[in-house]
Amino acid sequence: MPFRNRREAGRLLAGRLERLCGQDVVVLGLPRGGVPVAHEVAKRLGAPLDVLMVRKLGVPWQPELAFGAIGEQGVRVLNDDVIRRSRLGSAARATVEQSERAELERRVRHYRDRDAPVPVAGRTVVVVDDGLATGASAEAGCRVARGRGAARIVLAVPVGPDDSTARLRRVADEVLRLEPLRARQSVGSVYDDFTQVTDAEVASLLTRSAPAAAPSPDRGHDRDRQHDGDRDRDPDRSRDRSRDDSRDQDRGRNRSRDLSPDENQDAVRSRDEKAAPDRRRDQDQDRDQNRDPDRSRGPDRNRGPVAAVSVRSDTAPPARARSADPPSAADAPSGAAPPDRDVLVPVGCVRLAARLAVPDGSKAMVVFAQGNSRHSPRNRHVARTLNRAGLGTLVLDLLTDDEVGNSHNVFDIMLLARRLNAATLWLARETGLPVAYFGAGTGVAAALEAAAVPGSDILSIVCRGGRPDLAPPAALAHVRAPTLFVVGSGDPRMLRLNRLAADWLGCEHRLSVVPGATHLFPEPDAMATVAQLARSWFTSHLGRPPATAASPTLRPV
Repeated sequence: MPFRNRREAGRLLAGRLERLCGQDVVVLGLPRGGVPVAHEVAKRLGAPLDVLMVRKLGVPWQPELAFGAIGEQGVRVLNDDVIRRSRLGSAARATVEQSERAELERRVRHYRDRDAPVPVAGRTVVVVDDGLATGASAEAGCRVARGRGAARIVLAVPVGPDDSTARLRRVADEVLRLEPLRARQSVGSVYDDFTQVTDAEVASLLTRSAPAAAPSPDRGHDRDRQHDGDRDRDPDRSRDRSRDDSRDQDRGRNRSRDLSPDENQDAVRSRDEKAAPDRRRDQDQDRDQNRDPDRSRGPDRNRGPVAAVSVRSDTAPPARARSADPPSAADAPSGAAPPDRDVLVPVGCVRLAARLAVPDGSKAMVVFAQGNSRHSPRNRHVARTLNRAGLGTLVLDLLTDDEVGNSHNVFDIMLLARRLNAATLWLARETGLPVAYFGAGTGVAAALEAAAVPGSDILSIVCRGGRPDLAPPAALAHVRAPTLFVVGSGDPRMLRLNRLAADWLGCEHRLSVVPGATHLFPEPDAMATVAQLARSWFTSHLGRPPATAASPTLRPV
């Protein structure tokens, strides 16, 4: 069925998305052609509209055929099949990318000027384009949204081929397509009017959509107002916006929503709270794990919590695995933990604070991944247990003191993963030892994302509760390091989120349930059980060669 124009396609898409009315939704259009479609969707849903900055990387002699795409936050997606079929060399690819990167930066300046993007952390994001071909731009857009902390991503397009639509279900929680695109059919052929959209039209639509950005009164604003006075504001994000007042008010409300203590972890505390005792800091660090799982992505939200998940390996067929029996205290090795010392880990233009301990005769190092890891008594407890077992530890802050107060940094999984990967390389050079990961909070997703980087050699991973579901499905599917998820039996929401993430893994993995433990493992001996489970998992995989992440056909870089 042909569409008269992009506006009609947008109205038809909006009709299929009406179930999202009244929810906490942001609509992001892929410029330029996707913005008129997204405008109609945002208008119907009463949701804020913004642009999702990506650029297609087209084959030079066939620009409509994308061999990849680039996006904000350094996202790059390459389609190996197109590169192979077109015999496109690295020099030609680099030339195209350099040109498109310059255009991407120009559009960021033009559309946003000094205005910050609409916050998406913890919200449902609808990514809209006017159609799919290879799907590279759409995948890059979904990865940018996920890196900014989107809790759920819905990709909505009027038309697209079956293969691209199926592949994009690995990076989006839901893909809505109105019409299939037949072989050798272009996106423009399904529109009566496919006139090129101009920068001026995009800017006009963004301005016109602003009145629709005011959320309906039933979106939990009472909770937002309750916390408006509880958090310090970032002055750069609080300044007057160039767009109209209603869109600015939406951003202000969403900043308070982002900083809600029920939805965030260590990053939500103010500068004054940083000076509070360690126990208070630790409670703030882990608090993001209480977020509502129904706003989180996953292949199936209708299943109830289960105490065990399937364990898969490359050589054995899928088999049902029992939950690991918690080890007794008698299993823990005796001996004092070695002293640790403060270090600064160079990562790009920043230096990340960490506590390093390397026992004599260490056979491996375990990196603790969390936004503000050093101040967590739970992490220190686990680290001491691992040290006594002869494992070295690097308890690493993935964010600086200045960054940790901004919730968007906490949910920038790509930022955290890049830093974790760089710290891993530094640690391997410094110690000459293989590396494993222990993740907590959003550091769980960062650890899984970093372990999925092609060529990464990670021994094993332990996830203490946290948010593994924030790692893109495409990344989870390419993790090869044996992974253990540890969750309390009294925390059904985290059980559900961890199981959803575990379902994407194709490597050896297990979900271990600590009986009677709740969200923060405050019960007597609960953290001792977590520490012993971690020790057993890490030591049992010492004799195996490091797991190298597999390279997907459509790979993130």
